[in-house]
Amino acid sequence: MNKDVNATTAPQRLGSLIDEVVAACPSAAVVVAGIIPIQTSEAETRVLSFNDAIPGLVAERVGMGKRVVGINMSDYLTVNDTADMFDGLHPNDGGYALLAKGWYDGIAEAAEKGWVSGSGNATAMGVSRPAATNKVNSGLGLRGSNLWIVVGMFLLLASL
Repeated sequence: MNKDVNATTAPQRLGSLIDEVVAACPSAAVVVAGIIPIQTSEAETRVLSFNDAIPGLVAERVGMGKRVVGINMSDYLTVNDTADMFDGLHPNDGGYALLAKGWYDGIAEAAEKGWVSGSGNATAMGVSRPAATNKVNSGLGLRGSNLWIVVGMFLLLASL
């Protein structure tokens, strides 16, 4: 999104990617996050447009019974959080700590819905949401589970 390379078709491509992931592993939880803010107005306009499409993409798949959770990373890191950005495009350590809270919340939501095997209520398991200055713990009971994480157009498969 920093450069305008097919930005207008990015939401459709993300939807296709989510569909491929769900088809490949229908029992997996898929956590989808938007792109973090970019501190240049032209690029940020593209990011906002892309991110605005994500809730609809997620809701459409959930409506079809798919295990998809969306995270709005702007709830954790905003374009005005200049102290948490390294260069206006990438977060620094403080920014990554804020994003970790978002990932935690998304994974915990999937776990609490029972979408991650071996998981349960994160709070009942004694797992607390990480503070912005703390490292994220991995006590969600996810060992042996398949968890797909989709970040914008990037995909990670974690077999924890």
